[in-house]
Formats: sequence, structure tokens, C-alpha cells
Amino acid sequence: MKIKIPAFVKKILDTVEKDGYEIYVVGGVVRDVIIGREAVDWDFTTNATPKAILSLFPDAFYDNQFGTVGIVNPREKKKKVYYG
Repeated sequence: MKIKIPAFVKKILDTVEKDGYEIYVVGGVVRDVIIGREAVDWDFTTNATPKAILSLFPDAFYDNQFGTVGIVNPREKKKKVYYG
């Protein structure tokens, strides 16, 4: 199966890996890609700390209520990509 990864997602994956961390796509987006549905909300898990992610992505934000770091999709300012 060939999976088309949006440029902004590829940039996130590459940036985190380049800094020496592991990162994986998780959640509903995996299901959506497998069944051929448009993938909208991309979720990741990583061994990078929230502090490390915030240093890699200056526009990111940390929402302590949910324990996630959010990164705004540059193409759609209102949608966010979350790290768990």
C-alpha cells in the first residue's frame, strides 16, 4: 500500500527524527489511510519531551490539560496536529 503523506506531516516527521527522536503516526489517521478516507487530523507519539518538541517548532503550544503539544498546520491555521 502506498501512502501519500502531506508535506507538513513529512516535515514534522523529518524534523523530530533529525533531532534524534523516534516518532510514529498513530490514532484515527492510520485507520483513515488504510480504508482510503481522507486523512485530516494527524496524531503522533514520540519519545521527545514536550520541551523538546516546543524547541523544534516555535509556533507549537503545550496544553497541560491534555498533556499534548499542538502544532498548527501551516495550510489551515485552525487545524492542529497533536503529539501525545
